Amino acid sequence: MNDSLLVERKLNIILPKLCKKLGMDYKVIRISGGFKIFSMDNEPIVYADLINKRFELLGDFNNLPRYLRRMLIEDLRFITLFNVNESEIEKRFA
Repeated sequence: MNDSLLVERKLNIILPKLCKKLGMDYKVIRISGGFKIFSMDNEPIVYADLINKRFELLGDFNNLPRYLRRMLIEDLRFITLFNVNESEIEKRFA
């Protein structure tokens, strides 16, 4: 299967579950091949690029609560750095 289609399928699984996990205080915006997480004040927190398998923590990341920072880093590493299949993603975000 084409890599871009795999990324789209992965995003379709991850984004709704990540939004639910983060709660109402954050916005997750889908961009081509990845997503960005913003605070409700529209300050960027995280940029994740699934095509190039990397993520970037932005300026307001340190303003997040500690438990949320840890959870986000673990999830972002899992999402971007490793070649995981859909069943593993489902288990992780269940």
